[in-house]
Amino acid sequence: MQGLLADVNVQGDLQRLRGHLERLELWELLAVQGLRFASFPDLGIAPDTDDRRIWNLCQSQGWALLTDNRNNDGADSLQATLDDSWKPGHLPVLTIARKQAFVESSSYARRVALTIADLLFGMVDGERSFRISSEDVTDATIDAPGYWDSLNDDAGTLRITHRTRGELTFRFRGTTDMQRAIDLLKPAWRRCLAVNATWDKGKKKFVRLA
Repeated sequence: MQGLLADVNVQGDLQRLRGHLERLELWELLAVQGLRFASFPDLGIAPDTDDRRIWNLCQSQGWALLTDNRNNDGADSLQATLDDSWKPGHLPVLTIARKQAFVESSSYARRVALTIADLLFGMVDGERSFRISSEDVTDATIDAPGYWDSLNDDAGTLRITHRTRGELTFRFRGTTDMQRAIDLLKPAWRRCLAVNATWDKGKKKFVRLA
């Protein structure tokens, strides 16, 4: 595991993220684990390299990819690549769902930094996903996108009440991610999870339950 590679649209956000991690006293802990942040120029990647090649490079060289846009505009787009190539054990794609809020809101950016640090520590430990113990979740909901969510191309939202970390919100950037979360979390969190969404075949998206 090398660390975090910034996609072309978030190259300028690495220093901002590092600053928050330094203030949280997490940057040195990540460095001790041998993790580092890299941009396209650091690895000699051309800015017009397609998403599939970038994702394959991340898997072969040990990088988690940081992006703000899981576009689905072609066979080699990031979402198309994840849909046909992702499998358990692959390094993840980390998405800043609200980039403007990451820039303008210190509290939101701090939550993003904490989440990314948790993910990176988990990957160093040999895990490939964000670690949340079921016992620490007191309440959780999966909601279909509202009007404002749909403007950001969000497929839905997972909201969690964590015993020690409080309210956590994760936005699904693709319907595949959301369906996978529903399938995995319903049996694991049946005591506390409410799914307020159903698949609409006509609209080809998740909609709120009537």
